[in-house]
Amino acid sequence: TLLVCMLRRLLRSKRNLLKSIRRLGRTSRRARQPRTLLSNYFHNSDSLRGGFREPYFSKSVVAMSSAVSASATVAGTSSTESVEIDKKYPGTAVKRMKSAMQRAKSLTKDQLNGSWDEVRRHILWAAGLKDITNAAPGYGYTGHSFNDWNHCDACVMLGKVAYNKNEGQVQGIAMGNQLGPGIQIASIKELGPGGTWSTCMMGCNKDPPQDVAHVQFKARIAFKLVWCPPNFDTFVLVDDDGKYLNHGSPTGSLPSQRDRVINYKMVQESKYAKEAEKINEKIKGSNDEKSQTSTTTTNSQKNGGSDGEIKEAA
Repeated sequence: TLLVCMLRRLLRSKRNLLKSIRRLGRTSRRARQPRTLLSNYFHNSDSLRGGFREPYFSKSVVAMSSAVSASATVAGTSSTESVEIDKKYPGTAVKRMKSAMQRAKSLTKDQLNGSWDEVRRHILWAAGLKDITNAAPGYGYTGHSFNDWNHCDACVMLGKVAYNKNEGQVQGIAMGNQLGPGIQIASIKELGPGGTWSTCMMGCNKDPPQDVAHVQFKARIAFKLVWCPPNFDTFVLVDDDGKYLNHGSPTGSLPSQRDRVINYKMVQESKYAKEAEKINEKIKGSNDEKSQTSTTTTNSQKNGGSDGEIKEAA
């Protein structure tokens, strides 16, 4: 008897709800969405078993809300804040790119010529990335960043493009290549709106570059790390146009010789290789200048000492 009463009440409630929805549907188009949602529930046979059929528009709503949430979180900026747009690569986080380039230029010789582990941390800081080695790949892990031949681009993108996928337009890269969650977790917020990721440089030797940064994210890079021939024990940091920012000759456990050689070959005969090919001349010129200055100083000190001795003898 109790069960029968409960079923009657349920049916009565169902009728009342449907009547109310029909009335609302006559007065306002906006009421049709809830009508669709509820009618999907009541007309679905699974509802008798406690199931719920997903409304036809729910996936779009979820995807849209996820994108908005991701954009706000990664960007770290309000909707009223003006954002500088790069016309050629509109996905670029311009303010963040400029800040990262300035950081790269500010790195000292001590910071770039010490142990590779420490040097790499300074490069991550300049790029606007955290040093995270205890996370799963794709979820903030940056242990590979600037640590192999490929993941050597400091790509800076706006929050709205951080969740862009590779749909086959970047050759050699896995379909999908969803990097959004990792970007959100690993990006240093104070560098500026948007996010950073050490994207794959494969394809950067083409003109225009056909790599992940420029194609998947439609964004420029703040800088690229290139190992320099012939010894590949010195690296150079160059900007999106291939212009020199800084260089270093780290010690300790470097990426493998093979990785460093392939890294250079990936940029060979492109604008990104020019500074790498000239860096040894710069270093040699700098060393010659230091040597010449040191020799001049030493000779000056010797001459001063001789004059002093002559004067004392007189």
